[in-house]
Amino acid sequence: MKTVFVGAGCVATWLAEILPETRDRVALDPGPVADGFPMPVLPVDVLNPGDAAAAAITGADLLVLAVPVDVALAVLDRWGAHLKTGCAVIDTLSTKSLFAERLAERLPGLGAAGVNPLFRPQRGLPGGRVLATVYRPDARIAQAFDHIRDYGCDVDDMSFDQHDRIMGAVQGLTHITALAFGQALQAMGPPPDTATTPPYRCTAAIFARLVSGAPHIPWEIQRNNPYANAARRQLIDTLEHLDAQILENDQAGFARDIVALRTDPRLRVDKGADTAARLFIASKAPEPVTS
Repeated sequence: MKTVFVGAGCVATWLAEILPETRDRVALDPGPVADGFPMPVLPVDVLNPGDAAAAAITGADLLVLAVPVDVALAVLDRWGAHLKTGCAVIDTLSTKSLFAERLAERLPGLGAAGVNPLFRPQRGLPGGRVLATVYRPDARIAQAFDHIRDYGCDVDDMSFDQHDRIMGAVQGLTHITALAFGQALQAMGPPPDTATTPPYRCTAAIFARLVSGAPHIPWEIQRNNPYANAARRQLIDTLEHLDAQILENDQAGFARDIVALRTDPRLRVDKGADTAARLFIASKAPEPVTS
């Protein structure tokens, strides 16, 4: 079986470690390529490749699209009609709706699925939870998910709309909150390390983790997830509500809202508080710098 990866970043590396090695597997990526990527890489633009890259795409039995969504959509438009009969496609996109719609429009008979690892993949670290969206069942797709499970990952199957709705909160709301925290902190000026609290350090760590990755990932989530806009508007509305309570000295209303949050069983506050306690223990203040 010939497997072709479009993209050779960290997510592609993770999936390349999971899928079985084949003699003819190759990746197409103009660079930069992730360290230790486990197969040959042709440094080409997949939308304007040379003959060797074009032959790889059109001869693929399994095509893995580990690229930004605009590139993945362009690959379908440029190469979809030229894929060999029986080829299957796997995407690693953070949002699924646009890709699902383009697949249905352009290639309704193509075996295809999407994966979304709910962690930043690192080489040699098996396990983790993966969301799986099967657009159209196929034997090669089923085999790929068997390999992912054998690698130690828990796989949750869901529709593309369910995926994006859940990720609107899990990624969309979380990312925009962390980015807003970071930008506000940048404007205010960060405090000395030795004057920080565990909640601050954990929040700052989430922000730092987010901005240390590729900017296109949080951008795509905010721009392309159909539920992210509602998440941002809800966050803005909630901040304005809290701001009004404070400016109007509405301490009673502020307290009622906190009690309502604490007692909402959907929010699982007791479990979250236990998790926070463990994180806070691990989040020690840096030692003061001495000259």
